[in-house]
Amino acid sequence: MRKFLDYFRSKAESDEDRKMLQELEEYLKQIEGQKQQTNIESLDDVKRIIAELTSENRQLIAENRKLLSELAELKKKEESIQAEMQKRAEQERKEKIDKMIEKLKKEGKIPAQNKELESYWRKQFELDFEAALKIAEALPVSTKPEGQKQEEGKTAVSNDLREQVRKIFEQQTNGVA
Repeated sequence: MRKFLDYFRSKAESDEDRKMLQELEEYLKQIEGQKQQTNIESLDDVKRIIAELTSENRQLIAENRKLLSELAELKKKEESIQAEMQKRAEQERKEKIDKMIEKLKKEGKIPAQNKELESYWRKQFELDFEAALKIAEALPVSTKPEGQKQEEGKTAVSNDLREQVRKIFEQQTNGVA
């Protein structure tokens, strides 16, 4: 091909012919560069390239499957950790409420034998701990010591006071009680 270009270059008389030969030479350089990049000389080369690409593709598919499997395992671990954290948080919350109920009993704000009132306060602490805590702290302390029994049907906290506390709690929680 070079000999062919050299021959025409020697015969080119005008600038237009030389310009056309120069463009042709650049085009031939591009073609030669592409040929070197692909390194394709025969049908055997094409078969070899296809085989290499197929092998690389299989490797990539295997790596992809492995990564997807690892990702699925990580997701399971993350879900397990999240569930455990949620379980711990719920347990800590329950313990916090239990401690507060016991504290209120010791202070005489909740009669020790009154399960109905204890259940009420437990529900209030579960709904809104901070609001219930403010109200509970404002309750008067019983004049009876912790170990002393109340008279049957009597509580340290009057029904009127309970009703006032209920209204305050409803106001604090916007009526969600």
